[in-house]
Amino acid sequence: MSGKPKHGQAGRTRTIEYSTWAWMKRRCLSRSHSSYKNYGGRGIMVCARWMKFENFYADMGKKPNGMSLDRIDNNGHYNPSNCRWATKKENDQNRRICYRWTVNGVVYATSKEAAIALNVSENSIAAWAKGSRNYFSRNPRRSLAGIIQSASRERLYKESK
Repeated sequence: MSGKPKHGQAGRTRTIEYSTWAWMKRRCLSRSHSSYKNYGGRGIMVCARWMKFENFYADMGKKPNGMSLDRIDNNGHYNPSNCRWATKKENDQNRRICYRWTVNGVVYATSKEAAIALNVSENSIAAWAKGSRNYFSRNPRRSLAGIIQSASRERLYKESK
């Protein structure tokens, strides 16, 4: 390769920002992509400006560690005013379909939050919410009997704005 690297490439390696941009486009534009039905198939588009990687990078900047590309309005398009770098927790809470977990009468935004609060595994929370009385401890020497009295999971749908 001679001259200046293009499209986030330095030699033959691509940056994480370039890969994020490429996957965003594939989900929206390629009917053969496994996630097309949830993006392009729902009418989610990439703005004309972001069809060029350089413009995407100029608007979004370097991806912070531990963050991923997130659309603020899940029914909106990929464009500068609707996208941000978000933590996994922010991204999980901003899904089209999300769940509210209630364990022992306390409401949690994620099963992970409930698991941390009760010091059990996420599998325990999920199993109990499905009606199972099996549970899985992070510490196999610890008895979990009586920790989870009741658990449920409520499916929430986010409306279009």
